[in-house]
Amino acid sequence: AETEPEGADRRRLGVAAAALRMDGRKVALNDPALGRGWHGLEGVCRGAWRWTDGDARLHRAGIRRIEVTVRPMLLHWVPPDHAGAGPDPMDPSGRTLR
Repeated sequence: AETEPEGADRRRLGVAAAALRMDGRKVALNDPALGRGWHGLEGVCRGAWRWTDGDARLHRAGIRRIEVTVRPMLLHWVPPDHAGAGPDPMDPSGRTLR
């Protein structure tokens, strides 16, 4: 979660999954089929999601199709030595990093 140089959250983040379906069936975000690589449930009051660590596992045999609804978070990592140093390469408006 190193999206802010001063932040204390040091988790490795992949995608924020807002919903999962396996072979067309909804899978709860706290289902035991979500194995290693899944961080805890977040945002329960605002629409829940779970971050992966970039290498998340799903434990269900015989699944042919997996659908993941990704929650757009609009966060990206800013190296400490570049914070406030110029245009943000992820922002098409060219605004300065803060």
